[in-house]
Amino acid sequence: YYEVLLKDNCSADITVKEAKKLLEDTIDDAIGTMIKIMQKNPSAYDELYYTLDMDANEALVDLQEKIQENYPKAADVKYIVDYLDPSIAGEYIVAYYLIPPVDNYKENVIRVNPSCTDLYSTLAHEGYPGHLYQNTYALEHNYHPIANVLNYIGYTEGWAVYVEMDSYNMMDVHLSKDAITLAQMNTYLSHYLVCLADIMVHYEGATVDEVEDYMYQYGMDGAYIYEVVLQEAGTYLPYGMGYLQMSALQQKAEKALGKKYQAKEFHEVVLNA
Repeated sequence: YYEVLLKDNCSADITVKEAKKLLEDTIDDAIGTMIKIMQKNPSAYDELYYTLDMDANEALVDLQEKIQENYPKAADVKYIVDYLDPSIAGEYIVAYYLIPPVDNYKENVIRVNPSCTDLYSTLAHEGYPGHLYQNTYALEHNYHPIANVLNYIGYTEGWAVYVEMDSYNMMDVHLSKDAITLAQMNTYLSHYLVCLADIMVHYEGATVDEVEDYMYQYGMDGAYIYEVVLQEAGTYLPYGMGYLQMSALQQKAEKALGKKYQAKEFHEVVLNA
């Protein structure tokens, strides 16, 4: 069952063994990159304690302006962005985009946890150029109606994490290239390690002690991660595995096209697929 679940949630024809190997290799690469940066430029980590002086509405307006250079024109829609009431803002809910009815996609809603610390990147994931942008772009471009009842969660979450990472390049906080890479690698690792734990627990039958021992080497709270993935098998696979596949497509296109590569054209191809 898990073998089929993984393929479905990753939107890919990949085996559990292949997924685990890919995650382990990518985690090693990310750790290696972070170590090199810290050895070369220790102050880069200090840059990550920045403050962004804007609320949710201001962040979304700013993102809509910034994405015009490298992303196709957004659909002409409206949205409401608001904060969750503290009574329902649990620790596992950072934010969410409420997918609209297919016959009324011009009215959109985003809710954000008031305790969200990475507001800009979170709204890039949920809003522009993430889920809201991606979903309404598809509906405005008259995709076949059958697409609305099919599930591509590895693709949709892969895209959302991909653009979330790109948002670090758009923030007006003057982060150095090293600091941006550190921020991205830190987010990657959180996704990859949770995906790996999901495989360990639900496919290999790992205990909480085994997950704790494994995550200790990365300075992560293994008991917490165990409880997170235990709730429902495969829930977090679309984020880490989906992003890995989206990133691989981008790298493949850039390598093949060289100087002819244009981010806007690549994004248009992906969105129109």
